[in-house]
Amino acid sequence: MYLSAFDVGVLSTGALAAACSAQLGVFLVLRRLAMLADALSHAVLPGIVLGFLISGSRGGFGILAASAAAALACAACIQFLQRYAGLRQDLAIGSSFTFFFAVGVILITRFAGQVDLDQDCVLYGELAYAPLDPIVYNGLILGPRSAWILAGLFALTFLVFQVFRNRWVATSFDPDYARSIGIQTNFWHTLFMAIVALTTTLTFESVGAVLIIALLVGPAATALLLTHRLNRVFLYAFIISITEVVAGYGLALATSGNLVGAIGIITGLVYLAVYAVTRKRT
Repeated sequence: MYLSAFDVGVLSTGALAAACSAQLGVFLVLRRLAMLADALSHAVLPGIVLGFLISGSRGGFGILAASAAAALACAACIQFLQRYAGLRQDLAIGSSFTFFFAVGVILITRFAGQVDLDQDCVLYGELAYAPLDPIVYNGLILGPRSAWILAGLFALTFLVFQVFRNRWVATSFDPDYARSIGIQTNFWHTLFMAIVALTTTLTFESVGAVLIIALLVGPAATALLLTHRLNRVFLYAFIISITEVVAGYGLALATSGNLVGAIGIITGLVYLAVYAVTRKRT
């Protein structure tokens, strides 16, 4: 099948979003924090509104900075409720993100005449339109702006996870043991929450809240069904996530359907298929 420059732009953006989500998703699943992605992807809503009201623009650094601040504030709130209020992890996540999302809804309602924000922006993102916002240098189109942002995000998170790999593994599998050998588990958990917040913020505009959750949880959960060797889990998660984006794009073209919805369906079907096969083997 012939791929146009537009197709390549969409696929490259989706593949980079999948790659960023895959490596982070493995640690999310191992730490039993899968719903944290859902929480932070919704918590950015008040940041989006406030960023617009301050900057007067729906794009640019103002929106990004305000969204990141909202996500980080929600992550800090979750940690505070867990550590100092004694709430269970699920209760801390649920109460924090609903509060932040409710604030965002109120802000939208209050300033509905000024803020042009619909469900497509919040839930579905703009993956299919990523090539319409390219980076141009000396008349040469270098690719979608969102793809370059996600490429930088992937390089940053890959470096952080690889350089401090042993600490991430220790704090993910056995925090008590990690503390006993002198690893500052609170610091690494806080850093992890910040990375999740940054990832959900930077991928939000391109893929939306729905696909962020699917890409963070689905490929990692599927990979863990196939193997328990950590190196292979990461490799399989990368392969599965990128394959799902490509297959979802093909499904969307074939059915003239929503791209994000198609990728989400493929993600769910792949997990169910792998689960059925591995369950028969056991």
